[in-house]
Amino acid sequence: MSAWSKIQLGWVTPTVITAAGTYTARKACEFPDLFQISKNFPSGEYLLIENRQKCKFDGVISGPGLAIFHIDDSASYTTEGYPGQSGWPTNGNHYRVALLQADGAYSLEKGANRGDSTDLFFSGGVNSITSAGTSSGAAYPNTKAYKGGTILDTGISITNIGPSSDSMSFTVSFGALPPVPSPVMPPANQFALNMLTDTYTSIDNAWTLYQISSNPPTLIASRSIGYYGNNLPYTETYNLANGKYQFNLTDAFGDGLLSPAYYNLMLGGSVLKNGGTFTYLDSTTFTVAASPVAPVKPVPKPFVKPAPLPAPKPAPFKPAPKPAPIKPAPKPAPIKPAPKPAKPAPKPVKPTLPPVKKPSRKPSKKPSKQPTDVPTAAPSVVPSAAPSVAPSAAPSVAPSAAPSIAPSAAPSVVPSAAPSQCNGSFAVQNNSSSLVLSVTIKGNTIVLDPGAYIALEGICADDTVVVDDIPA
Repeated sequence: MSAWSKIQLGWVTPTVITAAGTYTARKACEFPDLFQISKNFPSGEYLLIENRQKCKFDGVISGPGLAIFHIDDSASYTTEGYPGQSGWPTNGNHYRVALLQADGAYSLEKGANRGDSTDLFFSGGVNSITSAGTSSGAAYPNTKAYKGGTILDTGISITNIGPSSDSMSFTVSFGALPPVPSPVMPPANQFALNMLTDTYTSIDNAWTLYQISSNPPTLIASRSIGYYGNNLPYTETYNLANGKYQFNLTDAFGDGLLSPAYYNLMLGGSVLKNGGTFTYLDSTTFTVAASPVAPVKPVPKPFVKPAPLPAPKPAPFKPAPKPAPIKPAPKPAPIKPAPKPAKPAPKPVKPTLPPVKKPSRKPSKKPSKQPTDVPTAAPSVVPSAAPSVAPSAAPSVAPSAAPSIAPSAAPSVVPSAAPSQCNGSFAVQNNSSSLVLSVTIKGNTIVLDPGAYIALEGICADDTVVVDDIPA
């Protein structure tokens, strides 16, 4: 396990070296001896030093010695960089936790192996490292800072590294740093974007820069999702022509740049905007009025997060003018409904068969239809010989003790002189689907079409009814 991992887990607290001197590191498998050098490095970048020997959890390492790690807490865990790689080291490619391999082969970055016996420093092998390189004469590795692809001389030297043993000594010195050149103000038309990306930038952030004073608007530059890495600083500059511009920063997840990430826009060395807290879109419009200069290719540069500007005072609010009254549109003239078409007169229906003068056959001896149990309004033609229901053995209701109504003084209806003999009825149904029937009674003939029905009332006891079919 690396020295950096032990710090992250809280297992050890490093001793921070701020002054030149000789220090001793006991073997890390039994002692929490760990040294950190942050002096002369940018914030978040430093060296870690520990003594790794073949014991306990280090029993399988390839070779013992003094392990020196270069840490950049803003870099990716998996972005390897090495001499000979296109654009390295100014391309900013390097591991967050990089072992400075004494042999200069960068085998870990190239995937050649998982470490070998010449990766650590010790007397008898490579026994020193400085800003200029190692005691082997190689320029890499060295103690220069490389955060964000910007190479800075730290002046740090680690020399006189002792033999590989349970307790190893080494000397640290801080040389004079090269003079820092005086800052030069950028041209008035130079636009600069400074950004410290957050944990999710590689999957949700993008931006565009448009000149909106041209017709149609002209895209000057853009960066799509995935262009930037996570937790990394970036600076890009563009020299712009006169005109009006709009910068749009978008976030696909709608949570902006998560702190401590932020972005800063500058024009001609002056701050246009400091931002980072937004949802899906943060847009800034500005105007360039200076004479244009030749455009330059953007190169990542170190930058310091500027102090936030005081919030501008809002302009006094002016109420909007009242809109002119709107006259209502005239009502449309009523529309008269069209007259309904007259219904066509019904067509005359022709009789299916012409009436006949004579019955088609002799009267039948049997009735043409089965008797029905539906009572008629008048009694049947011939009274039955016996009652239809046998009398009950006893009365259905017990007699009352006294009459419910007093008897009338005289009968309510005058009795007829003689019973009526012409109160019978007779019904005929033509159930045929093709024959036409004739019904003759008292000298009158009635024609029944197929399916027709007739009921006769006031039939006397001596009347004769003749039913016959009519030939087609």
